[in-house]
Amino acid sequence: MTNILQDMAYALRRLAKAPGFSALIVVTLGLGIGVNAAVFTVVNSLLIRPLPYADPDHLVVLWETQKDKPQIPVSVPNFKDWQEQATSLSRVAFYGPEMYTFRSPAGSEKVAGEWASGSYFPTLGVGAAVGRVFTDEEVGRGAPVAVLGHALWQRRFGADRAAVGKTIELNKVPLTIVGVMPRGFRGFSGDAEVFVPVTQFEKLLPFLAQYHILEDRNTHWGSAVARLKPGVSIDKARADLQTIAARLASAYPQFNKGQGIE
Repeated sequence: MTNILQDMAYALRRLAKAPGFSALIVVTLGLGIGVNAAVFTVVNSLLIRPLPYADPDHLVVLWETQKDKPQIPVSVPNFKDWQEQATSLSRVAFYGPEMYTFRSPAGSEKVAGEWASGSYFPTLGVGAAVGRVFTDEEVGRGAPVAVLGHALWQRRFGADRAAVGKTIELNKVPLTIVGVMPRGFRGFSGDAEVFVPVTQFEKLLPFLAQYHILEDRNTHWGSAVARLKPGVSIDKARADLQTIAARLASAYPQFNKGQGIE
């Protein structure tokens, strides 16, 4: 211990004689430590810490491809065909990020959210902490419902369980709260605070209604996540999806010719 203290005292004296060089050393060490900490944070969140979903090893992300574009967003009609035709996937879900103007009796604010198919929450294997998530049937008939993220529920409703059943406004459209997600769940996009059926798209964004985005195969704007069936490999699922892509290219050549699925 005496030798260590003597070495430290000597080092401090040498550093004091060259303050500029000492500052450079401190800054260099600080930057190095900061960069390493940032890299570890990213690696930990993406590679080490398990995803907050049921059986995350069975989850896959799907996207469309074109001859000159290896990765493009997904169109809703194509997603529906994948959902109906895929034999290697137990569930397929569609989602897309959006910014909404959220209004409740407490006031208005901009919040990040997601459009979602009825299969979204079951595909991720996550249920509501309070109330319930919306269903395929509700999404199919365009029910005006929404699910809140935990933080938004706490911030705007004081974590009151009676918030379920109340009405909020998103982009001036009234929606009924049917549930609240667990703490920490912020959707597959990572920052969502409210979840809305994708079939509410044209009601909440009426200026886009003329483009019939939900029915247009040529409009690629969302994302897809799916769950592999037990025992199905990535390669087997890829072959299944390539078969579907070829089938859709034959059925809808004006939209799907030259398109694939990965």
